[in-house]
Amino acid sequence: MSQGRCITVQQPPQERNSDADSHQRAQLAINWERARTAVFAQLLAGIGSFHDAEDLLQEVAISVAQNYGSYDPSRPFIAWALGITRNHMLMYFRRYHRNRVTFSNELMASMERHFAAAAEVSIDPRREALHRCISRLDDRRRRLIELRYSSGFSIEKMAEVLGKSVTATKGSLFRVRKLLEQCVSRAVESV
Repeated sequence: MSQGRCITVQQPPQERNSDADSHQRAQLAINWERARTAVFAQLLAGIGSFHDAEDLLQEVAISVAQNYGSYDPSRPFIAWALGITRNHMLMYFRRYHRNRVTFSNELMASMERHFAAAAEVSIDPRREALHRCISRLDDRRRRLIELRYSSGFSIEKMAEVLGKSVTATKGSLFRVRKLLEQCVSRAVESV
């Protein structure tokens, strides 16, 4: 399934170096990874078309990224993302004037609760361990991971942004991956 796409948050160059911004982008990527399956399930259940659900998933991802600053971390991210998803579904039905049976607000809210609860229960232990391990990385290493996997930069682009050679960037990324692999293995073995 193509729901494995990442969210890329583009910011002006002067803001890219901020540790707080880097941490916020990393948190967004972690939160979105946790919520993406529930969001896609809600879209697929509500819309019924796999391809339309995939397209709408990308629109939801963009909205989540653009509105992440208004997210209240004291509340569950998945529920917040599912609320945005519901709004996009409603806009989808209005936009395409679908002559389908539409769900009542009560049923939509019930679906949101169900998908949020299911997402919390079904989180893969290795994925959860990876998120914890990434959050424990120092800022320099976390930035490498963020540039490669959240922003989707090539090794060459990463090297340019970091002011390093391609070889040095590859080596640094390899070492961070090894650290994460060892951290995840230890975490999963201890469960």
